[in-house]
Amino acid sequence: MAVRGLALRLGRGESREIAIECSATVRPSQVRICEIVGPMDVRLKVDHNKLRILIRVGDSSRLNPLMLLKLTCGDDVYYIGVLPLGPRARRATIRRALKDLPEFSVGAPGVLAFQGGLFLSYRWRNGDKARGELLEIAVDSGDLLFRNVIKRFKKTDYGYWSFEKSSFATNGEEIAFLYCADTGETWKIFKCVSQSPLEIDLPGKVLISNAKDPAILYDNSKKSYVIVYSNLRKLGHDLVVATSRDLKQLTTLSEGLAWNQFAAQGNRWAKTHIHAGHISKIGKYYVLLYDALPRSPSCFGSGWLGIAISANLREWIDLTPDNPLWTGHGPDRTFRYVTIDISAGRYALFAEEEGESGRKDLVVYTS
Repeated sequence: MAVRGLALRLGRGESREIAIECSATVRPSQVRICEIVGPMDVRLKVDHNKLRILIRVGDSSRLNPLMLLKLTCGDDVYYIGVLPLGPRARRATIRRALKDLPEFSVGAPGVLAFQGGLFLSYRWRNGDKARGELLEIAVDSGDLLFRNVIKRFKKTDYGYWSFEKSSFATNGEEIAFLYCADTGETWKIFKCVSQSPLEIDLPGKVLISNAKDPAILYDNSKKSYVIVYSNLRKLGHDLVVATSRDLKQLTTLSEGLAWNQFAAQGNRWAKTHIHAGHISKIGKYYVLLYDALPRSPSCFGSGWLGIAISANLREWIDLTPDNPLWTGHGPDRTFRYVTIDISAGRYALFAEEEGESGRKDLVVYTS
């Protein structure tokens, strides 16, 4: 039995037909829809060893971070993920990098819905000398442009060399804010726990050393946190998945996701600069948005979007083994550090995206 993953982008009210080559000739009776997670209509047609699947996303239903279809075709099992943002998705620039040069960027976002407010964290990379100079937190006023900055942290105030990605989670009572910084010794992930975003203050406490770019989720069903991060000791800074009830002791459930599990599923492009952007849960499945690059051509400060799912945080199915799902423009086609919010009944995807000049801006796509 082969297990295969596939992902596509399809907006609200849009439809698309895809074709899958099954490993052997199958009869219609051998094709079965096992599970549909999210508002989708699915139609199947079998033609010898080719399975044609027509997928339509609902017009006005509340959308999941990812819609998911599981089906069998003979002895093969397919998981098809649908990111509900198609070509008609609306795009807005939240922050523009300070200079129109490839070494300038703003992004690496984290997003938090808390007590009726929406908060966004992001870092400013102001050239190769200044690097990740500032880490800010802003609050939305309803237009997803986050004009009101409520926190601004300067790397020099803490003796850091650079900031990079940050991430929030809440258990409903308190907020866990994770960020990473180059301390000069190594990259470390720090935790700050507070009662509100206004009370977040640095430096916090070291959570993980030789690590960077955390994504965090509070899993209500398990009463524990899920943390995915880049391990600097692994090839390509490969990903580690860990859990913790108290953000003091971490239990590692899987590591080396790209080089071990994704590669075994045929992924040849996710080899270096591997980052976690977002971890969420839909039904029984955990959804990981990651970004990575192939070894060649070489580029720095970039990444392309991939997606993986898991039912247990140990075994992962890569939905993008053949190609990244989303890339930007410019020399390196950067589209990385993707995170999602669906708290207000709309779908908002935040990313660090490269333009034609190579400058990387913080943008939001909505459906």
